[in-house]
Amino acid sequence: MMLRGPPDLDDDLDPWPAMENRASILAYRMIGEFDDFFLQPEWKEAIAQARLSVCIAEAQETSDALEKAVNLGLITEVADPDCPGGIAYDFQMIDFGALLAGVLALKMLLLHMLCDIMQLMGSPEEFRYKERARVSHQVCMFAPYLRRQGPIASLLYMSPFFLAFKANPEQLERDYIIDFIIWVDSYRQRLPPSRSGVEELVPKTVNGMTGRVHFDEIPWPKLSR
Repeated sequence: MMLRGPPDLDDDLDPWPAMENRASILAYRMIGEFDDFFLQPEWKEAIAQARLSVCIAEAQETSDALEKAVNLGLITEVADPDCPGGIAYDFQMIDFGALLAGVLALKMLLLHMLCDIMQLMGSPEEFRYKERARVSHQVCMFAPYLRRQGPIASLLYMSPFFLAFKANPEQLERDYIIDFIIWVDSYRQRLPPSRSGVEELVPKTVNGMTGRVHFDEIPWPKLSR
């Protein structure tokens, strides 16, 4: 593999052996010393791009499954005057809600990372930010269904709402998302007691989810208030 050089990113299959062997080499480094060619700049860059490509491909596959569920009527859009935009999602089964939550969380996570990278490189692409805001709006459409399930059931689907809050430029939707997060937390009471504290904590948590900071640096409150 070292003689072949970094994987060809234009080949859909070529990056996979490199990523799989990376785990084996990391394990080997624990018991022996050798020249780890994966640490060379060209390898590090290629592996990082390959991982991102794989994540995008997996997100596309999940999106395709979601589209099929919509076409089959398993996920529908219904009128909801309390939801921003007046439209909310409804599901034949909670499993399809879980599918949507996974799609939205993965999309939001990737879009956050892409926007952060573009910002660092000084080459922002406006359509990425618009897409991130659009997906954030979809997260809002998921909230009414979860409210009908109750705060305990909704605990499993908090990730997309955290990610959506930081991404959403619309104050109305940001308030709606924070209201939902606080409502879900009414059961465990894990978040700060004040609304402003929640609004401050959520973006910091997203920075941990996207790798911008270590989770140990996020000042989560203790379990008891």
